Amino acid sequence: MIGSLALKLLAVTKNLISNLSFNALSEDTKRRVFAWFFGIALVSAFLIWPTTSTDIVAPLIDPPEPDVVHAFAASSGMIPDPKIAVTILKVDDETFDSLGSPLPMRRSVLAQTLLRVRTEGASAIVLDYEIAAQTSDKDQSEFHTALENWSDDDPLLLIAGSFITDGSATQRIATPFDNLVEARDNIRWFNTLYLLDDQGVVRKWNQWEQECDEGTAYISAQLALALHHLRSLDNQRVNWRQIEEQLCNGQLAETSLSLLEPPTVVARSAPISYILQNGLSAVPLDVKVRTPDGQSVPAVCQWPLQDYLQDKVSHSAIDGRVILIGATHRTSRDIHQTPVGQMFGVQVLANSILQAPHVLSAAKLSQTALNAIAAFIALIGLAMFRFLREFVFAVLFFGVCVIAYVSISWLITTSTAADIIQLAIALLVALIALLSLMDILYDAVIARKGWRSFLND
Repeated sequence: MIGSLALKLLAVTKNLISNLSFNALSEDTKRRVFAWFFGIALVSAFLIWPTTSTDIVAPLIDPPEPDVVHAFAASSGMIPDPKIAVTILKVDDETFDSLGSPLPMRRSVLAQTLLRVRTEGASAIVLDYEIAAQTSDKDQSEFHTALENWSDDDPLLLIAGSFITDGSATQRIATPFDNLVEARDNIRWFNTLYLLDDQGVVRKWNQWEQECDEGTAYISAQLALALHHLRSLDNQRVNWRQIEEQLCNGQLAETSLSLLEPPTVVARSAPISYILQNGLSAVPLDVKVRTPDGQSVPAVCQWPLQDYLQDKVSHSAIDGRVILIGATHRTSRDIHQTPVGQMFGVQVLANSILQAPHVLSAAKLSQTALNAIAAFIALIGLAMFRFLREFVFAVLFFGVCVIAYVSISWLITTSTAADIIQLAIALLVALIALLSLMDILYDAVIARKGWRSFLND
């Protein structure tokens, strides 16, 4: 059907050029009119296509990721500041060696850390250790006691679940602590599953995993902390069981959380905006978070767990912040490829959490609006490509992408900005290829030069 429509459009274009008074125009001008007429028709069809834009572009070209644009905008301080302050307590090589290199990690050490952090004013605690593996009874009992004594006044505690997947089905592996977690409203398992691209790079996080035979949905730490942050601004608690039930009963691609006001649509997967690089030092980075009382504090800092347990970390590194506890030692298998290089899982988690509130942004674009913005940027790039030298085109179009990325990040979200820039670049490449194809069709159909003449040219 698409082929027949293209042939009809080609015939109409030919008649228009033949019937209108184009004789006075140069051959090059006629060629451009033909190409632009067909290109504008294609863009118009792209804008009103009743499916997602990626379904159109993906078969034509592998849409590139806007990593360079994001890195430039982030390093220049042009994108919105993070909303959540994070402190990483890392089990690095020194900490791991001082503990006797325990594998799996000793539950007593994790229990000791949790009991200390909960009394120092942490906003929430994320334990990036799977605890399904068995350790000694004494070791297990200390962790059991810590969870058993977790009160309603203690901070939200998110514990990494161990998941197995079989096709489309996902199941969490049971632990000796399941009953304690189920009995408390402020202790939840979180989903540790992420999405890789074709090159094995971590770019998106699953916002929730359904285990609907059990009537349960396990949400990501990113989504959980976005909800927690939103409710804490209103001094309210999140009803986790209702949220999980609603996600479990929702659609596969997205779900509307009617418990929020206003009701908010949450996508099944969310891109990770990598604000942080690998190899962070213990010194807080020059990225700030604005607290509710107007103070500007470091968005992230990272300390060895050993230093924290030895009272070498100040109270300000814990108070009011989300605390992540995870491994960064040499024997850890929790290391991943990211757009900014290799990174430990706890650092990937930190990147996803920093921009977590944007997951619940009320400003949503329709697919047609997203297509229109991407098409507008692509047409600007196409005009630059046709009339400017290659180097000037590359520099100016990169500038256009940065300006658009920053603007959309402030007005909507960085995730939406990434989607639009990715689509605009892919569409621009497709349009450039289309113009080359139109030159061939013009010679063959309109000018009737024939293929041999074209090859001779």
